[in-house]
Amino acid sequence: MRRLLYICNALDDETRLQRGIHTDSPAASRKILATCAALRNAGVRATVLSTGRGRADSSWRYFPAAVRRVQGMPVIYMPFTHVRIVSELISLFALAWFAFKLNRRKGEKTFLFYNRTVAYTATIMVAALLHVRRVLDLEDGYIRPPRWTPAWGLTCLKAWLFDGLSNGGVLLANSALGQQTALQPRLCFYGVADVADIAAQPRDWRSGRINLLLGGTVAEDTGAKGLIEAIERLRDDAVIWGEKLTFFISGKGDCIDAFRRLEGGRSGPQVHVMGRLTDDEYDRLLQRCHVGLALKQNRGALADTTFPSKVVEMAGAGLLVVTTRISDVDKVLRDGAIYVESDDSGALLDALRQVAEAPVRAEQIAEIGTAEVARLCDVREAGRTLAEFLFPAPR
Repeated sequence: MRRLLYICNALDDETRLQRGIHTDSPAASRKILATCAALRNAGVRATVLSTGRGRADSSWRYFPAAVRRVQGMPVIYMPFTHVRIVSELISLFALAWFAFKLNRRKGEKTFLFYNRTVAYTATIMVAALLHVRRVLDLEDGYIRPPRWTPAWGLTCLKAWLFDGLSNGGVLLANSALGQQTALQPRLCFYGVADVADIAAQPRDWRSGRINLLLGGTVAEDTGAKGLIEAIERLRDDAVIWGEKLTFFISGKGDCIDAFRRLEGGRSGPQVHVMGRLTDDEYDRLLQRCHVGLALKQNRGALADTTFPSKVVEMAGAGLLVVTTRISDVDKVLRDGAIYVESDDSGALLDALRQVAEAPVRAEQIAEIGTAEVARLCDVREAGRTLAEFLFPAPR
């Protein structure tokens, strides 16, 4: 029996709401659970060991450890308190203790660590003492802080510790992250997509209305400001094709209020701000939309530090992806996306015009993108490839 312990901070909606957590990453949680499901298809029994935490609010609330099944995956949540400092210490030691206990189960084991995170340091040291295979899942690279500062020292310390103790190699969210680690072996893993249900829920591209989704962190460096400027220009210039577009904004971030001010416009593109959604609500919104927007700036600080997993998520759901050329996006989607080549609102307007004025061609591009994602990230092939990497055959 091959067993995987996935050390991370994945959260399901029930636990997130119960614990009053507002600082999680829903895209990361969905990717983790989808990865575990793919591994299950490949014969690996995966257990998610989650810190189950967010930013503490000093309210003195305490939540004990809990075990849940989320999308069929066993998830063990660590205790969490909203008392600062105490909260971090509980996560640090509880995670190591539960990992030690779970390691006693029979079978070949691998510990997979989601990023170089302070809360996981005791756990990776315990795993090293137990001589268990340890793999780093490097999803988010660092933006190098100024030298000789506390932040620089912490970044170097985490890299030294996790890279020194990860004896099973590294999963990379994109190829550029390979420059931030010397670990071997390595595998670029973009996520999991199951496109089997797309045909059962076809989209109508000929209705005259096109729904576009911007989700996740709604901030300037994720392209929100450029989209706001594009919508304002369409309204100010009374562009005819702009009337066909309806934008749905989900998630959280600094630019949410600016989008709210665009709601209710009498002309031009319509804007609906949905805010933070549950996974079920988000899935329903995906089915309503034709286009998914992934607009992290081409020359922004985040361009090569991660891979936008929502690209795989949206293309896998049958949406046309309008995206910048960051990370390995064009390697994954190839000709199956409309690319925004620069970070100004004019380039984004050109991409939106292509969608609005040629919806049949836009639908064809969406189909190409879905096929490319299925080729690289199909749940069965991805599960097999990942299982072979995490549990290599003896030499």
